[in-house]
Amino acid sequence: MRRLKMDNVIIAKKLQKSYQGFQLKNIDLEIPLGCVTGMIGVNGSGKTTIVKCLLNLISRQEGMIQFWGLDLDFHEQEIKNRVGVVLGENTFYESLTLLEMKNIFAAAYKNWREDIFRKYMNHFGLDSRKKIFSLSREMKAQFALCLALSHQAELLIMDEPTTGLDPMTRKEMINILLEYMKTDGRSVLFLTHTVSDLDKFADVIILVDHGQVIFLEEKDVLEDKHKRIRGRIEQLDPQIRKLFLAIEETGYGFQGICKDYRQIKEICPQLPMERVGIENIMLAYLKGGVHA
Repeated sequence: MRRLKMDNVIIAKKLQKSYQGFQLKNIDLEIPLGCVTGMIGVNGSGKTTIVKCLLNLISRQEGMIQFWGLDLDFHEQEIKNRVGVVLGENTFYESLTLLEMKNIFAAAYKNWREDIFRKYMNHFGLDSRKKIFSLSREMKAQFALCLALSHQAELLIMDEPTTGLDPMTRKEMINILLEYMKTDGRSVLFLTHTVSDLDKFADVIILVDHGQVIFLEEKDVLEDKHKRIRGRIEQLDPQIRKLFLAIEETGYGFQGICKDYRQIKEICPQLPMERVGIENIMLAYLKGGVHA
């Protein structure tokens, strides 16, 4: 795991955005510099709305946003020159060739590097003469990554970049991100509902649900605090029960994931505990309706 620094690449305070039937509710975020931050949550939880507000692709109703200490309202162009974006939805003009789309994209960035673009195009085996509409889902995702990496971005923001991709393409994209992060000072914000994508390379995890941030925590700390605990039903007294995020009970006993195993260990040290992954922690919070 990369060593977390005190500085933040993104700070958002009291972010609000309302749609019919949906609301971002006073979102506070601090995305650390030099790390891979994974934002997780089920489809419709608010992840994409948060990112679109951060990028000013949709207007927010309230809130302050800073990148590298620069206020988005006053330094939007400077900020966007330093950010590479891969959105889950198709943002390309389908009738254009890859070359034509690249030319439009490159003109918007003062640090565009044609050599880097060609390197990634060759790596993926993409033909710049092809029309966008003729590309497969995998090829569109690869092309989007080529563009995002070719203007020396210091921050990559990726919204569901691996959704629908075959396992080989997903692994390849993650390996490229790991290579990207070898340069000091770079950061990644990676949105996904496929939590397995983050197991090997995320440093910080944010869980979003119903327009709220449920937790923002270092991945190692998160996995260290949360444990699966099993026991007999008679051991599940009210004092212990309230320390669980979610509990499953059977005629033979119970099992559940707790928020902080140390509290339970003080009360009932004999209960067996085991480590759980990020996906199980996320599901426990969502099932239990608990906020950190």
